[in-house]
Amino acid sequence: DSAYADALSASPVAAIKGAPIIYLNNKKIDSATAAYLKSVKGSVKNAYIIGGDGVISNNMMKSIASSLGLTVNKTVQRLAGKNRYLTCVAVNEKFADVLTSKTVCVSTGMDFPDALAGGVYAASQKAPLFLINHLLKKPSLLEEQTAYLKNKKANRITIFGGTGVVQPAYEDIIKKLR
Repeated sequence: DSAYADALSASPVAAIKGAPIIYLNNKKIDSATAAYLKSVKGSVKNAYIIGGDGVISNNMMKSIASSLGLTVNKTVQRLAGKNRYLTCVAVNEKFADVLTSKTVCVSTGMDFPDALAGGVYAASQKAPLFLINHLLKKPSLLEEQTAYLKNKKANRITIFGGTGVVQPAYEDIIKKLR
């Protein structure tokens, strides 16, 4: 499934908060997930759907809310952008009070191993994970990514992966935005 990037975006916050990430398909809640949701019903106060309705439908969001005894758009909120990179920004902005480090951890959003391993480090530093698109011919950031980095004012950049997945040009771009 291609929605792993949204789970990666949430991984530092989930680790810091000790909260689970539940990976869903967009069709139905499987029996193991249904049993887990039933077991935590009443103890969960807020839940976040990470990604747009193309990744997790509004119907699935309603099912999750119902399973947890929560309310859509109140105690169950969607954090999404128009793509995986802007969903990552939305998560980082929502949880700025948790991601307090002046470090930004950078990884490609097009593959998961580097960000998966790096997410543990990001959580230990209370740092946001920041996904880039390494497949662009000319490295660049979206306007919302640029605004996030300018606002974050990071004084340290940690890059996960080699120059084949995070080109040195990204480090240069990010350094100029600090």
